[in-house]
Amino acid sequence: MIYLQLFWAFFRVGLYTFGGGYAMLPMMERLIAHKKGWATTAEIAELFALGQVLPGIVSVNTATFIGIKVGNGKKGGVLGGIAATLGVIAPSLIIATTVAAFYDAFMSVELIRNAFSGVFIAACALVLAAVYKIFRACVQLSEKLKSLLSLTLLTGSFTAIVFFGVSPVWVVIAVALIALATSLVRRRKAK
Repeated sequence: MIYLQLFWAFFRVGLYTFGGGYAMLPMMERLIAHKKGWATTAEIAELFALGQVLPGIVSVNTATFIGIKVGNGKKGGVLGGIAATLGVIAPSLIIATTVAAFYDAFMSVELIRNAFSGVFIAACALVLAAVYKIFRACVQLSEKLKSLLSLTLLTGSFTAIVFFGVSPVWVVIAVALIALATSLVRRRKAK
């Protein structure tokens, strides 16, 4: 049954990845695109980008979108989205509840504190790997825009957020409007 497969696939994604949504992307891509064939890498990147601009947790949003896509159809799509969403959040819920119950006891042991430090470093590496893959996929997806414009928007967005503290919400809106305006201008010129 596809819903059980979706739940189990996203349960594994949620269970085996540390560091949040960005760190989940490589495993999500490997499992969903390469092993299951439910979506292409480009589709996952598109759904991941959509998950980022909507309120909520990016990994949960992405899992929901992929579940809807795989579920096919109105009723099946919704059930697929629910199965994938429950699958991706269940491990975090179980682990976080367990750790919260024993947090003081865990963190008083130096060995465990050191292990968590290693996990944090590995999670940073996973995030950087995800950023690289997203960057590559975005460059491929933005072929409709000229590459110089894409690079300018990327650099400008990064600079606005990191160095000037502009809210990512405003950056996303501005870049979407610029891309839309550019597309409309090109369409008019083509006519």
